[in-house]
Amino acid sequence: MRIAKILGGLVGIVVLLLIVTSLPVTALTAHYATVIPSRTLRLAFVAFLVVLAAYIAWRALRLGHEGQRPPALPWPFAGLLGLVTGVLSGLFTIGGAIFSVPVLTTYFGLTQIGAQATSLAFVTPGAFISLAVYGSAGDIDWAIGLPLAVGGVVAVPFGVRLARALPDRTLRLLFVAFVLVCSLALYIHATRG
Repeated sequence: MRIAKILGGLVGIVVLLLIVTSLPVTALTAHYATVIPSRTLRLAFVAFLVVLAAYIAWRALRLGHEGQRPPALPWPFAGLLGLVTGVLSGLFTIGGAIFSVPVLTTYFGLTQIGAQATSLAFVTPGAFISLAVYGSAGDIDWAIGLPLAVGGVVAVPFGVRLARALPDRTLRLLFVAFVLVCSLALYIHATRG
């Protein structure tokens, strides 16, 4: 009942537009990503994460000091966001979801938790496309990936409950800390001799 209500509203239109515009671009860039050297792709992802973390931290620290929020962009702009997130999803798999969250909060007026939920709704189809492309290129280690997937599915309800219980600013800053730790680990791995 609740899902039908959401999909019938403006958020449903935005999600649908994001899906339609991001899927073809995700497939194209995922094919491209399979031929990029691993080290180059990893360092590009590190740079992307650091810039994004800095922006999210800046926004979180300004939260409450911004005065009036700018008006939300009209829903057709979600198509442009879909194209950008499609590129990022194809290159970095979760990059589109990570990028879309601050864009959805800043320019579409969604709350942090609403933006996270919306990003999951539209990147899930793209994740399956990326999975097929990376799988057909032989880039998936199924012996590691499947147990990770099972563990993630089991832990997601706990994470969602925790996210819903946290204040917006705290959730954003925890996300920044997580992204920076991941960036550091990826950078160390990419530059190790």
